Amino acid sequence: MAAEPLRAMIEVMTSRASISSPNFIDRGYQTDFCQSAALVSSRSMPSLLAALAATLVLIPTKPALTKAIQGRDEVMFDVMSEQCDAATLATIVADDMEFYHGKGGAMGRDAFNADYAKSCALKPAPDAWRPRRQLAPGTLKVYAIPGFGAVEEGTHLFYERKGDGPERLAGKARFSILWKLGPDGRWLMSRTFSIDHAPAQ
Repeated sequence: MAAEPLRAMIEVMTSRASISSPNFIDRGYQTDFCQSAALVSSRSMPSLLAALAATLVLIPTKPALTKAIQGRDEVMFDVMSEQCDAATLATIVADDMEFYHGKGGAMGRDAFNADYAKSCALKPAPDAWRPRRQLAPGTLKVYAIPGFGAVEEGTHLFYERKGDGPERLAGKARFSILWKLGPDGRWLMSRTFSIDHAPAQ
């Protein structure tokens, strides 16, 4: 069944449209709907309802939502800064992830993973730069996106040290992360913006 007639049929089933409405007639869906409705009602209603249910996600309410996102944030940046664990990273990043950096530009999932692997390869060197990211206290904000997930916003601080040398505060930036909640209950990083980079003060 084509996506548009199916969507129109669901609208009627949920009382948001009428089969005799101009919207149906103008788009030529009336015949498609009658044929499709008969097929669904006789054969496919359980499967349709199961498919619809599988696409629905229930977003937690605050403060549970904030706690969940903060926990995912901590796991994400622990993997990015302290570990070299591609398998764990793969459980955090969505397949269609996009990353936008105020200095480095845009990259997709493959480029993001490649950049992570490159950083991991350099870490064992005795004089390698070892960065660390920290969420600035009091800056975290979380907003629910019904049926999808949540947006996390805040300011993060960047520390760095060379080899075993002293650590210093190198800079800060604002960030936004769009987290997608899957039907399996996993939060995945879908879109990330790291912007307004500035030297530490």
